[in-house]
Amino acid sequence: MELHCESVVNEELSFCPREGEVILLDIKAEEQRMNRYIFGYIDQHKVEEGNLKDDSLKMWQKLPKEWLQNAKIWSFNVYIKETNRNLKTGTVSVSRGILNIKKKLQLVDALPRIKGLSLLKEILQPSEEMFISCRSAQKPSWAELVQKISDELIREEPQSKIILINAPPGTGKTGVIIDLIKKI
Repeated sequence: MELHCESVVNEELSFCPREGEVILLDIKAEEQRMNRYIFGYIDQHKVEEGNLKDDSLKMWQKLPKEWLQNAKIWSFNVYIKETNRNLKTGTVSVSRGILNIKKKLQLVDALPRIKGLSLLKEILQPSEEMFISCRSAQKPSWAELVQKISDELIREEPQSKIILINAPPGTGKTGVIIDLIKKI
């Protein structure tokens, strides 16, 4: 079931209902005199043009002035599991953001495309020949690392290569990659 929702959002003070968000909707169930909670997924959102002082938007003017100061009206579509109870217009009082899963869903969508990837076997089942190592008592210099990687890349073997530079942050990995690109 799809719900079309509208809310006043102050990006500095509140949750922003963006695509990919899993939310918890607080729904007033007047017939039972209690609130119900339903999980939903925001499929799309839009920040509406308009002024919160317009007559058509008087319902939002009950909010505190400091809230309305930088607020905008957001409309968004929420998908929820079908429910046999009717939801009446205006019954959702609060939506709470839980987490954004949009990037994770994009990864799931990409999985079928990985089958045709030429490096699939090397990524999932790497052999020892695929790895080079710069093990020494001392940390290798940039120049040594760049030379070792470039030598490996220009070797005349038909085998694919995956180069992994594993080091802590701030140790010069990006500089090595830049030097390697310049050299090649």
